Amino acid sequence: MLTGVLYLFLSSNHLNGSIPSSLCKMQYLGYLDLAKNNLSGDLPQCWRALQNLLVLDLASNSISGTIPTSIGHLLSLRILRLSSNNFQGQITSALKYCTSLSILDLGENSLSGRIPTWIAENLTSLEILRVENSSIHEHWASIGNPGPSGIGIAFRGNMGQFLLTISMNIGPGDNYRAECMAIIVGVETALKQGWKNPWI
Repeated sequence: MLTGVLYLFLSSNHLNGSIPSSLCKMQYLGYLDLAKNNLSGDLPQCWRALQNLLVLDLASNSISGTIPTSIGHLLSLRILRLSSNNFQGQITSALKYCTSLSILDLGENSLSGRIPTWIAENLTSLEILRVENSSIHEHWASIGNPGPSGIGIAFRGNMGQFLLTISMNIGPGDNYRAECMAIIVGVETALKQGWKNPWI
C-alpha cells in the first residue's frame, strides 16, 4: 500500500467489489475519487484514520448500507459526494462534526427521515446540499437558520413530481455563490432525469 499518496483519482475505471479497509492506511490522502465505478457492499468504518482528507467522491457506484459514522471524524473534509448509490437509513448525525463541508451530495439514494436541523446549525460553511430522489421529507421549517453563506438545495419531491432548487438566507450583501451553484446542480439533475423544460 502506497501510504504516502496525497491524491488518488480512479474514477470511471470499471472497478468492482467493496472498498477495502486497507485504503485507510493512506493517512496522508487528501483527495479520493472513486466515482463512476462498479463498487458495491458496505463502506468500511475506518475513515477516521484519514484526517487529511479534503474530498471524498464515491458517487455513481452501487455501494449499500448506511453512511459510516466514522466519516464524522474527517474534520477537514470539504466535499462529500455519495450520490447515486444504494445508501439506506437516515443521514447520520456524525456528519455534524464535519464543519468544513461546503458540498454534501447525498442525492439518488434510499435515505429516509427528515433533513436534520444540525445541517444548518453545525455545517455553517455548507453551500450545496443534494438529497433528491430519496425519501427525505421536505420540511424546510425544521431546518432552522442556515449559516452566513446560506445553503443551496436541489432535489425532487418525494413523488418525483418536480425539481426544487432553493437557496436560503441569501441577503443583499452576499455574493449569491450558493444560489448560483444550487441552480446549476438543479438544472443538471433535471436534464439527467430527462426533463426537457426543468422548472426552477
